Amino acid sequence: YFKDITSLNLKIISSHFKNNYALNGAAFNINSIKKIDNVTTNYLEVIDTEFINNRAEYFGGAIFTDYANLDLVHITNVTFIGNKAYAGGAIYIQNHNFTLTKEIDMKENTKSYTFINNTSESHGNNIATDPSYIEFLSNYPTNHITNLTNGDNLLLEFELKDHFNQIILDNSKIYDDIMIKAIVENEEIYEKLTLNNEILMENNVCFFIKGKCYLKYLKIYSKEISKFQLKLLVEENKNSNHSSSIHFQKNTMNVSLLDCQNNQIKIYSKNNIFYHCENPLCHLECPVENGTAICIPGPNNNNNDRKYNQCKCQSGWTGTKCDIIVRESLK
Repeated sequence: YFKDITSLNLKIISSHFKNNYALNGAAFNINSIKKIDNVTTNYLEVIDTEFINNRAEYFGGAIFTDYANLDLVHITNVTFIGNKAYAGGAIYIQNHNFTLTKEIDMKENTKSYTFINNTSESHGNNIATDPSYIEFLSNYPTNHITNLTNGDNLLLEFELKDHFNQIILDNSKIYDDIMIKAIVENEEIYEKLTLNNEILMENNVCFFIKGKCYLKYLKIYSKEISKFQLKLLVEENKNSNHSSSIHFQKNTMNVSLLDCQNNQIKIYSKNNIFYHCENPLCHLECPVENGTAICIPGPNNNNNDRKYNQCKCQSGWTGTKCDIIVRESLK
């Protein structure tokens, strides 16, 4: 365990680390507990070394580091076999040491590392990092305008991934404080619009479960039909430090909020400010689903009461149940 690392330059040659156990980094743990200037760089060199059957309770079965200024300068013939951890079966890199992760990427390509039967519960059987970015999976075109009826559902889906593009399953919910919040434009504008009762958003927050976050029932209400930018934010509780380093691949959507269609009914909320749109409901025997009838809103039917709406046969159909074909007489 290395904690005073301001002058650490480490070289490991022809060594074997086997059957060790720790909370993080069972073979060695390079932990930056002091604030170190960004100029200082420390070097780690590992040659002809094996890490076998090491186990960490949380991160990095063999190696754990949260030191941003650590640089791998020479890694040759290093083997990781049967190491295990919650995340990063062999190696876990915290605090997004991009110099280190880039070096590991390069070394994997040149096969300086050999990984055999390492396992993890959450992500990265071999190598893992903290949550790095959020991928937007929904089919809505992020570079174009998405049309949305006032008060209608908007379904958005996201995946949480680490630096190596691995989905963070997080079965034990260590990262369960990370959430996504949808707002309009930016936080200042959104707060003003909300306080002035100009816009209302419902179900605009979701948490990650097994690597995915769903805004299933996101609804946006506006007093006036408008176009705006929907913005997605990463938030967390005060005791966590993940979100500052998590980024979105795309965190905005251009939305055009549309009024109800002519055949729809405006259903107002109790405060009579916001409304959503509903298709008119008719009696159960009205064959709307068969396509032989349509349901027409009744006058002043602001609650979409079935008994006040009218069931009307489509052209070519007649009868009380719109089940009789109209045949034109031949002359």
